Amino acid sequence: MTEAVAAVATAALQTYAAGSLAAFMDLLTDDVEYALYIDQADLPFAGETRGKEALRERIAQMHASFDYVLFRPLAVRVVDATTTHNQVEFMYRHKATGEMLSGRFRLVLTVEGGRVQRIEEYHDVARVKAFLRLVGGVQPD
Repeated sequence: MTEAVAAVATAALQTYAAGSLAAFMDLLTDDVEYALYIDQADLPFAGETRGKEALRERIAQMHASFDYVLFRPLAVRVVDATTTHNQVEFMYRHKATGEMLSGRFRLVLTVEGGRVQRIEEYHDVARVKAFLRLVGGVQPD
């Protein structure tokens, strides 16, 4: 069971990293939950959302603000029968200023029925806030 959970999580992460949004969406449950644990007042596309279409819109907002120069998922570790943890090494270029935000963040994925049901994304909030002050924030489209 844990090997199957790791395989689903790994496939989802690799598919997203490859830039195939449609194939990534196929690996999610219809009621997928996504949580980006940063205050929405600081980052308009942060917070929590539910459902594939809402997530698709959220991802579009992210990509409208940042070029994804690097999105490299690191090894997936299975925590229990449905949950995995891993880190992602990233480099994002802020489109409006050209400034780079880079580092690592932690992901917790929950897998149910062979699909990803929940994605939780944990960043160094102080670092992200400092970057947003540097670039003048990210404005919603």
